[in-house]
Amino acid sequence: MDVRLVGLLPLIPAIVLSMWVAHVLRRAIASKNWPTTKGRVLSSEIVEPPYGAEAEVWMTYRAKIEYKYSVGGKTYLSDKICFADYRDIGGARAQRIFQKYAAREYVVVHYDPDNPHIAVLEPGLESGNLPLLVIGLGVGLLLVGLGLLLVLGILG
Repeated sequence: MDVRLVGLLPLIPAIVLSMWVAHVLRRAIASKNWPTTKGRVLSSEIVEPPYGAEAEVWMTYRAKIEYKYSVGGKTYLSDKICFADYRDIGGARAQRIFQKYAAREYVVVHYDPDNPHIAVLEPGLESGNLPLLVIGLGVGLLLVGLGLLLVLGILG
């Protein structure tokens, strides 16, 4: 098989990864200006890692907050806390979110005015999300570069 054709292989996941990062960043930035409405937390829990060999390696936790809110007379359900939500090792972040959004409490919900079913409790980018997105973008760009080098015949 021609090495230049092999160079196309890393381009596919690189483009998909880069598009996902750009999409998340765009939504996160836009969410800071979205309208708000009052919502109510239906359930709040910390999702613990599964037990077994994989759990011993990753031991990550996340808060799962389910809430409802109304826009234009229609009720919506969501569990999205922020964009590019992530699990944390040790559970400190999950514990903070769990305590902040207790079940049956009222919350401020930021919703997309063009798609009210898309909503978050914490708009914008949380500082913990930034490294994840930067790494994703970096890997995407690295794969694009590698793919282009192979396609152009510079490598191989």
